Amino acid sequence: MNIQHISDSNAVTFRKTLGHFASGVTVITTMHEDLVHGMTANAFCSVSLDPPLVLVSIDKRSHTHAMLARSRRYGVSVLARHQEPLARHFAGRPQVGLRIPFCWHAGCPLIEGSAAQLVCRVDAAYPVGDHTLYIGQVEMLGYSDESAPLLFYGGAYRALLEPYSVLEPETQPLLFYDGAYQVPEVHSRGSGYLYPYEPSWW
Repeated sequence: MNIQHISDSNAVTFRKTLGHFASGVTVITTMHEDLVHGMTANAFCSVSLDPPLVLVSIDKRSHTHAMLARSRRYGVSVLARHQEPLARHFAGRPQVGLRIPFCWHAGCPLIEGSAAQLVCRVDAAYPVGDHTLYIGQVEMLGYSDESAPLLFYGGAYRALLEPYSVLEPETQPLLFYDGAYQVPEVHSRGSGYLYPYEPSWW
C-alpha cells in the first residue's frame, strides 16, 4: 500500500481511497410545500442511542439540502438488494418507467420495500466544508428481516448472503450486518457489473 501526503493527492485518489469503506445505500426523503424531494446517500450513520440520533451528510449544492433546511424533517430508507434502480434514480440518473413506491408515516415519505426505515426530526445542522451534517432525532423506525441490504464498495453495487464471490479473498471487505461479520459479493446483472451511482458526499 502506497500512502501519500494529501497535498500530493487529488480528488480522484481521495474518492478511491474512501471507496474502500463499504457502506449501505439510503434514500433521504423530505416533503416541502406538498412536493417530495429525495436523494441517494451513503454518508449516513448512527450518532447516539440515548437519545436516538442519526446523521446524514448533504452536499450544500443539492436541492435536498435546501429542502431539509425548510422542512426540518426527513425520512431514511435503507435500500434492499433489489432496489438498485431506485438508488440510481435518486442519484440523478432517472430510470425510464420506474415507479417510485412511496409510503407515508407521520407525514414523511419513505421507500416501500426497503430493508429499514426511519422518520427523523432535524435536531441540529452543522456546516462542514462543502456539506452540512444534519443530525436527526429518530421519531419512528422499523426494519424487515426478509430483505438483504444493497451495498456499495469499490465503485460497484454488492450484496450479502451469496454462495460465492468474484473477488479474491484477500481483497474482500469485512462487513458487520445484523449482528454478524459477513463478506459482500459484486451485484451483477447478467455478465456485466452495474455502473455505480455518484455518492452524495462527493
